[in-house]
Amino acid sequence: MSNIASILSVRGRLDEAEKIQREVLNFQLEILGPRHPDTISAMINLASTLFKRGHLATSSSPSSMFHESGWLWEARNLLQEVVNLCVEVLGEDHPTTLKSKVFLKHIISEQSRAS
Repeated sequence: MSNIASILSVRGRLDEAEKIQREVLNFQLEILGPRHPDTISAMINLASTLFKRGHLATSSSPSSMFHESGWLWEARNLLQEVVNLCVEVLGEDHPTTLKSKVFLKHIISEQSRAS
């Protein structure tokens, strides 16, 4: 299912991608728990789609759409959780941890630009 969501996201069908990614994440959390690498990947995928939605919203109307949508905030909060889990589960120097930190900084930068 996550592959389908990725394809939908790439094709710009973000509503559908987000819905599937939330289902995948809920399933992963229930079956594997929050510390499993597949669950962490599902969180990153959802954060990526939320970021895309927030970025598109801010492109339309930089401050009003951003504050109304909350997608960037949700992406930021989710990614902060991902970074914390990555450090705990994978270690400080793991590639996924480092990529997640860079992505989080990018989201924070995007929020600063939009406000």
